[in-house]
Amino acid sequence: MKKETKILITGCTGFIGSKIINELLQYSNVKIIGIGRKEKINNDNIKYYSGDICDNHLLEKVFDENAPIDYVFHLAAIVHNNLKDAEYEDYYKINYLASKNLFEKAKSHNVKHVIFFSTVEVYENSRKDFNCLNEEVEVKPTSNYAKTKFLAEKSLEQLNIPYTILRLAPVYDRDFLLNISKRVSLLKNRIFVEITGYNFKYSLLACQNILKVTKEILKDNNSFIGVYNLADEKIYSQKDIINYIKSIEKKPALNIKVNLRVIEMILDMIEKIADTIFKNNIFKVSNLYKMKENRIYSVKKIREVGIKLKNHLVDV
Repeated sequence: MKKETKILITGCTGFIGSKIINELLQYSNVKIIGIGRKEKINNDNIKYYSGDICDNHLLEKVFDENAPIDYVFHLAAIVHNNLKDAEYEDYYKINYLASKNLFEKAKSHNVKHVIFFSTVEVYENSRKDFNCLNEEVEVKPTSNYAKTKFLAEKSLEQLNIPYTILRLAPVYDRDFLLNISKRVSLLKNRIFVEITGYNFKYSLLACQNILKVTKEILKDNNSFIGVYNLADEKIYSQKDIINYIKSIEKKPALNIKVNLRVIEMILDMIEKIADTIFKNNIFKVSNLYKMKENRIYSVKKIREVGIKLKNHLVDV
């Protein structure tokens, strides 16, 4: 990195964004500009703008007041359920249109490199055809979240600007278990479910591995052009995940072992009931789907540029 490096981080008050900021503030030559939805934050070391990523005037102000910005880390998005009753139009507006506008601003303001934090959920419908999904697999997104994240990916690829797209596997940390608990539990970890007869495997992503990759990109951004899956080197079983969550939460929970056919029967029954009944319930239909199939993503491509994502459950 040069003498002073300016980094704009959208979604800077979210879990991943705040972790990245804490990591980058260790470097005295890094100046961070953040955009978030919170009215204010308790961090005097970053220049913070409170507002909506969809606000074009806000983006113009941020780029003009802080020129030249060297890097953009784009994390702001609607994920599956962080806006109640979100429709496709909401996802389209925030995840695609706002992202496209941000990328275009970055290009017009001569930003050196854009890092877009996407998701392995773009592979949703591709899992039926492949046991291990790499970046060359045809993408077939089905959910509103995945569709709009993929549209944003394509808009960035078409801009002729140096970029890195990171497709993140489900992210976890000791203080952030939500993404991984969906693979093994119901009712907020009150019931742990292990499917018998099948040894399902899952790719997950330790937050420390995200931090490692972002620092490597800043050291040598020219080596990281394109799309990369990010996941721990280790692949996990349901038992691995259950044991990890229990070791952290240390609270009473019911353990059940269920045959795959029983899970499928439950899904069939639920699908016959109006989906709206379960829309905002802690008993999520989608969580059951996450349990009943392998979700493995190749990290060969990121390994080929010299990055090994060695942090895993027992290290975190």
